[in-house]
Amino acid sequence: MPDQSPIPANSADLDFQFRIGASLLTEFVRGHTPADVLRELVQNEYDAGGVELVIDFGPDAVIVRGSGKTIDRAGWSRLSVMLGHGLIPGAGDRVEPKANGIGSKNFGLRSLFLFGDRIHIMSGGLYTILDRSKGALAAPLAHPESQAWPGATLVVPYRQVDDGALLAFDERREAEALKTIAGELAPTLIKLAHPGRGKNLRAVVLRSARLGHELRWRQSARAGSSGPNVIRRTARLQEHGPSLGDALETITEMEYQHVLMPPAGLRKPNVPGYFRVPGGRVRLGVSVRTRRGRLDLRTSGIFYYPIGATRSRTGFAFSISAPFEMTEDRSQLVDPQNSEWNAWLLQQSAAFAVRLLPERLFAEFGAEAFLAFDPQSADSSTVPVLSEEIDRLLRSEPCWPTQATTGRAKRPVCTTVGSLAIPVSPALATFAAGTLDAENLLHSGFASRPDARAMATKLGGKAFTVNSLIRLRCAGVSARGLATEVDAATEVERYFTRFPDALRSLPLQQRFAVALDACRSELNASHKKDLCTSPTTLTGAGTLSSPNELWLVHETVADVIPQDQILHPELADFLVLAKLCRSFKFSEWAIETARRVEERIASEQERDALGRYIRGRPTLTGKAWAAIRRSPVLQDERGEWVAPVDMVSRSASGASLLAPALHLPTPADEANVSLKHLRFRRAVRGSDLVTLARLVEQGSVSPAVMRQAVTRQRRLLIPSVLSQMKTIKFLEAGPSKVAAPCDTYIRSDQLVAVLGEDVPYSVGLSSAMLRQLGCRTEPQADDILTALAKLRETGGRVNRPDLVYQALVSALRREKRPPGELRNRQVIWTGNRWETAGDCLVGRDNRKTFLDAVTVLPERLHDAWVFLGAPQRPTDAHWRRLLERIGERYRTQKPIPRFVAETLRRAYRNLDKLPEGLRPGTYCLLDDEGGLHTLGEAIAGSFLINDDPALASAALAARAPLSFAEPSDGVIGFAKAAGAKPLSGAAALADIEYGPEIESDPRLRAESMLARLRDPNFVSAVAALAFTVSGPDQSRTTASFTARLAQIARIIIVSGIQRRYRIGGHEVAVDADYDVGDDQIVLARVVSAHELRRSVANTVAVLADPGRLGEQVLGDAVYFLLRCRSALEMQRELKRRKIPWRPSVVSETEHTEDADDEGMASLADAISQHVIQEAMSQPAPAVRSCFLDQVRSQMTRAARVTVPRKM
Repeated sequence: MPDQSPIPANSADLDFQFRIGASLLTEFVRGHTPADVLRELVQNEYDAGGVELVIDFGPDAVIVRGSGKTIDRAGWSRLSVMLGHGLIPGAGDRVEPKANGIGSKNFGLRSLFLFGDRIHIMSGGLYTILDRSKGALAAPLAHPESQAWPGATLVVPYRQVDDGALLAFDERREAEALKTIAGELAPTLIKLAHPGRGKNLRAVVLRSARLGHELRWRQSARAGSSGPNVIRRTARLQEHGPSLGDALETITEMEYQHVLMPPAGLRKPNVPGYFRVPGGRVRLGVSVRTRRGRLDLRTSGIFYYPIGATRSRTGFAFSISAPFEMTEDRSQLVDPQNSEWNAWLLQQSAAFAVRLLPERLFAEFGAEAFLAFDPQSADSSTVPVLSEEIDRLLRSEPCWPTQATTGRAKRPVCTTVGSLAIPVSPALATFAAGTLDAENLLHSGFASRPDARAMATKLGGKAFTVNSLIRLRCAGVSARGLATEVDAATEVERYFTRFPDALRSLPLQQRFAVALDACRSELNASHKKDLCTSPTTLTGAGTLSSPNELWLVHETVADVIPQDQILHPELADFLVLAKLCRSFKFSEWAIETARRVEERIASEQERDALGRYIRGRPTLTGKAWAAIRRSPVLQDERGEWVAPVDMVSRSASGASLLAPALHLPTPADEANVSLKHLRFRRAVRGSDLVTLARLVEQGSVSPAVMRQAVTRQRRLLIPSVLSQMKTIKFLEAGPSKVAAPCDTYIRSDQLVAVLGEDVPYSVGLSSAMLRQLGCRTEPQADDILTALAKLRETGGRVNRPDLVYQALVSALRREKRPPGELRNRQVIWTGNRWETAGDCLVGRDNRKTFLDAVTVLPERLHDAWVFLGAPQRPTDAHWRRLLERIGERYRTQKPIPRFVAETLRRAYRNLDKLPEGLRPGTYCLLDDEGGLHTLGEAIAGSFLINDDPALASAALAARAPLSFAEPSDGVIGFAKAAGAKPLSGAAALADIEYGPEIESDPRLRAESMLARLRDPNFVSAVAALAFTVSGPDQSRTTASFTARLAQIARIIIVSGIQRRYRIGGHEVAVDADYDVGDDQIVLARVVSAHELRRSVANTVAVLADPGRLGEQVLGDAVYFLLRCRSALEMQRELKRRKIPWRPSVVSETEHTEDADDEGMASLADAISQHVIQEAMSQPAPAVRSCFLDQVRSQMTRAARVTVPRKM
């Protein structure tokens, strides 16, 4: 051998390569199932904070869409390698594992190679590819399309042909994959639902385009109501398409959580954030499945990390969720012998689970909670350490509830299983509860669960058996001499310290008797011997004696026997004790036994004995026979126990037809002469027919049997029988379908037209018979409505509306249902659509008014429509639909058709306000040019009411964007209701310009007019006029108006007055006849006294009422007041206008001459102006002669005009 090492000295300088064969990845992929793929995708989505994961098996590729965060830089780095993390050989860089995630090995995503050979990954604007043969991209590529996508999107094209060990992903393998995934959804997802904020995966959607299948998994979690640190999770699986097998549709679990501090010195692995608790602590959970509020003991528990490790089993009906160290494929826990961390977690989980038993689980689920810890099921555990620890704790910890309680809440006191007495049956449990110490007696909740009692017994508890019962009754401290033997290792062996005196208690004797009767089938010869010979049975005298020395007698003869020789009367009805005593037979015994049989408290042996006795030529009194006749002591031909009074003789008429409903005696009993005293019934009754009908309803008898019986026994159909049969489902209503007469119809063409074919029609019997049975001949309203609803849902139509709706209304009236009840239900077929009655109208006038905007129903069914709720007078909703319909159809048409305009006017006249709910954008306002405008335009001020035609004309000439309401009463009123303003209110006066002043013509008498304005009677009359027309106002009192007119110092005449307004963004100029200032009235080119008076009257009217009412209404009235020559004339003028007024000063001759002169001058001026205008229009040669002739003629006639004067 060489003395030195054979290793070359320069080995460090050799060229090494880190090469891995493709088989490593292939074997890795083959080691996964579709369920493993789901787990890896789910844990990645949970780590990304997603709430929903969608997996689409498309026609040629599987597409996975997440909803969480996009892939970060570290994630792209992990995707640059094919497997694992850490130092990358030959590259010199390092790939870090995922931090705080439940998935961190960088293996799982590669399991998608199970479906195809290339994985495309897109997220946050980047894109990379994992190729099974070529490897991964070193860095991601740009992918702008995914910039706005949530989470990550994966696309894996299917492998089309087999590639060695990796098979093509065809439809068969896809179906197998879906079935596998469906079964693994629950353990994979359930723990990822949390109450409150934070990471919370709520849904997974799995779709298959090729198989036409869809799975939707929805889960939620909320804090439990039973206490802190409890989470109630519910998950539901909705499946569309062919069933995938045994996948649960709904899962409910309760998880109880516990926080731990790992001990110092224990190596702590990388704990996922899911289990971390501040302060270096960790959280673990113990969960149980529930079904309808009870524990689901059929589901075996598994380990969660928090994804379920489906190949691991706890061995119990509870699961454990903890930060276990898992094997590489995460299907199993690392063996606790190789992981101190797992060993510690399992120990803590077992301790917490057992501690939950008395603290939480038993209170919520009763004895079933202990069955979740049954050691018998622990053989299926993949971690024996857990089952061993659970078994040890159940044997040693005081976790078993007793019948003793503590505190105000009366919580059960718990003890160790070794100190328990466990009754083996409910009867013994009842006995023990009133007899043994509660502190050592297993809780009564275990009485109905023999499996839970057996579990306690197997773990070291002692059973309270029939042996224990006999030992307690028959012996004291020493059991020497008893035939019954008690196994002290497994059975309770107790005795009374005051034996036998304690047994003198009647309640205790009764408890013993009840228990013995309940356990009589378990009593063996040794038990009976000890009971029969032990002097522990209470006598009538209250002493104790053995049953073999006591008589069992009826109370009627008890007085003739010494009381210390008979069984205590209160114990005589207990079978075991009575049978142990001496007895004798006679009629009273038969009566008593018959009673016990009738009350169902007699034993089978008693009933059989009585039956044998009465068949053997007995000697009994009539009373005894009567009692036996009422008691079920005989069996009919079907083996049922029946009272003879209910039996029908086999020879009775009709018995063969009604045999299934009758109790027929056996041939032997009917032939037995001794039973003639029982008098079997010899005629069938209507009640037998009712019984037969009920058997048909239960499915025990064919409807054909009932049909034959009804037909041939029609005499039995009396009213009381018909009343009972009416609601029993026995009539044939189609193949394999029966229905009650009250629910079926007698088929007719009219009913089929109204109800269709889906209602039950009676078949097999005549119409007369069906009517007698109470079948319907008239349709019910609800059935008609159901038929209409089906037509509506299936897109059908009503072929006979006249028939259907008349029938519906008749049914509603027949059922006394109120008119209009169906107003808001879509039951009216209008010919092209379904509508509610409330949406329609009736009445010929409405048809013309509403065009096609509202359905107006045909008049031939007028009354029916009204009853169903169709209004005859339109509502706001109808008007709104009309206006909206016109606006939608004619908004761009100008002018709109005449018939549409007239329809709008009729609508306006019928509306005193806007229909409720009318949208501002509705085109429904008609302008003076036949166009339509919206409510918004009225509110915005571009649609106005023309109360100043001159200003309107000027605004339109200036191209202001304005429209004006059609000047008719209905349109104007609706426009006001819609918010349209008057033009005068919308226009803002910007400026007033006066032309050059013109020297006043003396004939106009402006000074006289100015004086008239200061006349107290005139001022008072105008104030009274303004008060009446315009209403009260401080400015319209006589005093204030007098003061205002007194400020007018002069009347000026100018060549023209122009007012400038701003409206619709434009400035508009309008010529005016007058203007009033603080101290003057300015008039535009007044050429006559008449024009002067008219202009001054309008000015005074505006001073009295500055609004439009002043100029439009008051002006003419003031003009006539100015023409009055006296106060009395003003009074008459106002009286004619129904305005009361009295002058302050009465003067008959006031202003007379001025008025006459003014009239004459005004008339002459008017004539002159007329003549001049005509003359100017004549041809030039004739102007002068014509002009002179006309002047002479007109002036002559004017001279003849006289003004009436008062005398």
